[in-house]
Amino acid sequence: MRDQIIKKLQHELAEELVKESQVVYVLVEVRKLLDHSSSIQPTNEFKALRMFCDWVVHVSLTGYGKGSILDDFDNAYAEHRKWREMEKTHDAYSLKALRDELRQFARVKDLPTGFVDDGVAWGRFLKLYASVVSECPLVYRPNHRPKYIESATLRIREIPEDAIIEDQAKVGVQWDWEFRLQGGRVHTLRYRYIF
Repeated sequence: MRDQIIKKLQHELAEELVKESQVVYVLVEVRKLLDHSSSIQPTNEFKALRMFCDWVVHVSLTGYGKGSILDDFDNAYAEHRKWREMEKTHDAYSLKALRDELRQFARVKDLPTGFVDDGVAWGRFLKLYASVVSECPLVYRPNHRPKYIESATLRIREIPEDAIIEDQAKVGVQWDWEFRLQGGRVHTLRYRYIF
């Protein structure tokens, strides 16, 4: 089964990714390989990649426990109690982390890497990905009572080309994390990625 998935991905990734359906298909197949690998030997490897794969097929993720993205943010907040200090945790789940993990995963599985290595192809991939998930925020709720963060909601949207100031940029994406804390307070972290 694993070999069949790899062959399908090799075929799909040999083509230029130009449709939303291709991006969804690739990420669903990648997720299958991740699940197959983790069922043999559980691992925390490729956490960002897993999150992005989840987002194309889920609107809400509940039951996330120890070692999850929500747990990582809760631990970072407990340690620092300052939102500015949470950059390192955010970076572990950023679009840069997605690109790095997709590249690493593709190399490990002997898949083509052109879609992550080439800047134009990567920008197109992100634009298609953002189009798929932009109307569907990803909501994390834990299966245990965290110390500080009750839930996290992630929203992504494409920034229109005319709003991008940088000269060579082709794609801009805005990325908003909304954290609902114990007691009802809400805090938002906003990031912009320009490619």
